[in-house]
Amino acid sequence: MINKTLLIALIVMALVGCDNGRVQNQPVDTTPKDPIAHMLEQAQSLPSPQAELLMLKAIKQLRLENKYGEAQRVLDSIDPSVLPNLLKADFVLETARLALINQNTELAQQLLATDQLQLLTITPSLPLEKQNEISLLRAVAYEYNGDFFRAAQERIFVAPMLDEELRSSNQEAIWQDLTAIPTEMLEVLSRDAAHPETRGWFELGWLYKAYQDDMDNQIRQLKDWQTRYPTHPAAIEMPHALAILTELLQQRPNKIAVLLPTKGRFWPAARAIRNGFMAAHYAAMETRKQLQQTEESPLLIRFYDSSSVDTFQANYQKAVDEGAELIIGPLQKENVKLLQQRESLPVATIALNYGTPNIENPTNLFQFGLSAEEEARQAAERAWSREFENAGVLYPDGEWGERVFNAFAEHWHSLDGRVLASAAYSKSNSISNAIKQMLLIEQSQQRSRELRRIIGHKPEFQPRRRQDVDFVFVFASPKQARQIKPLFDFHYAADVPLIASSRIYEGKNNKDLNKDLNGIEFCDIPWVFGEASKAKTMLEEAWPKADHRYHRFHALGVDAYRLHSRIQLLTAVEDSKFFGATGSLSLNSQNTIERALSWAQFKSGIAMVVPKITRTKEPDGEETQDIDGEGAEPAINSDQSTPETAEPAATPIKGSFPQPTAGIRPANGATSETLPREPRAQL
Repeated sequence: MINKTLLIALIVMALVGCDNGRVQNQPVDTTPKDPIAHMLEQAQSLPSPQAELLMLKAIKQLRLENKYGEAQRVLDSIDPSVLPNLLKADFVLETARLALINQNTELAQQLLATDQLQLLTITPSLPLEKQNEISLLRAVAYEYNGDFFRAAQERIFVAPMLDEELRSSNQEAIWQDLTAIPTEMLEVLSRDAAHPETRGWFELGWLYKAYQDDMDNQIRQLKDWQTRYPTHPAAIEMPHALAILTELLQQRPNKIAVLLPTKGRFWPAARAIRNGFMAAHYAAMETRKQLQQTEESPLLIRFYDSSSVDTFQANYQKAVDEGAELIIGPLQKENVKLLQQRESLPVATIALNYGTPNIENPTNLFQFGLSAEEEARQAAERAWSREFENAGVLYPDGEWGERVFNAFAEHWHSLDGRVLASAAYSKSNSISNAIKQMLLIEQSQQRSRELRRIIGHKPEFQPRRRQDVDFVFVFASPKQARQIKPLFDFHYAADVPLIASSRIYEGKNNKDLNKDLNGIEFCDIPWVFGEASKAKTMLEEAWPKADHRYHRFHALGVDAYRLHSRIQLLTAVEDSKFFGATGSLSLNSQNTIERALSWAQFKSGIAMVVPKITRTKEPDGEETQDIDGEGAEPAINSDQSTPETAEPAATPIKGSFPQPTAGIRPANGATSETLPREPRAQL
């Protein structure tokens, strides 16, 4: 190991004597020294632990100035075994922070949640402020690793010991963690958690997520929760998304106009949307009937035809004239583009497709739909979360395939990824030829032919594929995809990960038919993976022979209905989410409703849901990771085929749940130091 004094001296020189990487001549030092360099210089002449105290202060300052490399080098020069308890805790905290910054999230969690450096042993002897600091950073480490249950538990535990300012921000973080926990797990925790306050938090999270399809019942459940937990911290300061529910219920529109085509090529999709919409409506009515609730102002729904441009424009105005308070539709892109051309719309309108991208939209226009381009962007996010950098893309030839390819490539480039290879397949260019082209197999074979010509006989030869592609994004139907995976294996690329859109999945758990898809990851909507809801049950009972190819449009209709009472929530509460049949829905600054999708992987011919991992850039350019799990959908295109549904069994919740790492402590006190920014959960 390099001499500590020499290492510090080198770091001091780097801090005070470098400019753009060039050492400057400094005949006379007449300016004040850099404060960090001064601290490190002083540390060289001090005994332990005074030296380490100054060094840790310098490390913190270096970290705050984003000089992570220098901070790590100073940290590496400290021997934690000789430190007193308080400095040892600071050493572990700084080590964990730098680990999080460097994306080594598992190391950070190890340091903070185990006794690897005796942190758990010394914690009870530390000042309360330091104990709080450890707990909060431990929660952050859990969040970065996608363990939102432990993060929520840790934050609930430390909350009573925090000052008012930190308590408020910590409570919001608790809520974010709870909404990232699967609904089924929250239901179990709401029954089984031992401590009343903890159980109350889990109950609150569960009723928020479990009653997304019925705001009336959700408010009833919330009032019941408040009666049972009158002194709970969340009852005293209700999360914003819950606090405004009653207000939103009073503002909910009572007259809805639905504009869908009744003939033409969009009619099958429109019929599926209509059926899903009405199933959700009847499910809500059934719930109110069971609860013996009466509506002061019953919901009035009117359907209007929008089969052609002229019909749409006339009926849109007719709906406004007849008092519609909310319009759902249109479905066709050309009609959405007509609305985009207006300066403003007379009533809130939720279009069920997307118009021209990247233009300023009129007031009151919201865009929500099922987009293959959106899936391509989420596939790029998935690949980036797995720390891939170099992509290949395999897609069908034609306008639709080009749009999907461009959406993927543009988003991948925005993440600093590179598309090194791409190939389009068609009848004239078979899938096998496209894969050979992308993997440069033909060039390898050509080199063999050249070598044979030079040496005069056939050498022993095995074609080599290119080695610089980390993964391939595949846009293909199930039938096409069942050829693609074996062809990758045949062309010496069995180890290349394949990431696909929902188009790859028919929705049938056929082990024999889908065994050739094993290993492929793909995104899809929660509805496909067996969302349990009254709306889905009623839909299947009412239309048992419905064309399964349009089941994703059923889900779109269900969410279109649910949004009539939730769109104001997405508008009013920043970062709020609605957990729908088509994904976890949120509203961006362009009034486009975005969906976080579920991820699955084929294993033994069965589509198994897997965690969703996100890797996002922080403001300082560093990256973080978090894990969660919900589901995406193709756009309406005349050349688009839609897969069927699937219902793989959910991963069961087993065993007891772990308790917070820290011990019981007295109240009051907190730390004011800024922690690394927690990743926002997406479910």
